[in-house]
Amino acid sequence: MRTFSIVLLLIIAIEHLFIAFLEMTANPKKQAKAFGVDVEFLKQTDARISMANQGIYNAMLAVIIILGQWVFTGTNTIYANLLFSSFVSVVGFFGGLTVNQKIYFVQMTPGLIALIISCMSLYM
Repeated sequence: MRTFSIVLLLIIAIEHLFIAFLEMTANPKKQAKAFGVDVEFLKQTDARISMANQGIYNAMLAVIIILGQWVFTGTNTIYANLLFSSFVSVVGFFGGLTVNQKIYFVQMTPGLIALIISCMSLYM
């Protein structure tokens, strides 16, 4: 169960790296399609800066998840995974609430699954 929790979180980290890449480098048309936001809005300078800024946050979340798998050992890895999956779940919930409901499925649900599996691995 512990290994499954780690693998799932690493997959989530890779997903966040991909999201960060889209937010930071993709053209407005691709971003509009990926995130369900109006393309004209994303062509604005302030929106481009905001997307890049959000990309940094997603990239840092991914880096923290990845590094956490090597920094923490034993039971501490599980506690770190509980924290990381909680972060992902909260961010996914807020994104689904404020931007696009698709985020509930793409980001929050995997975070919640990782959270549940991490909790279960404490007792197995």
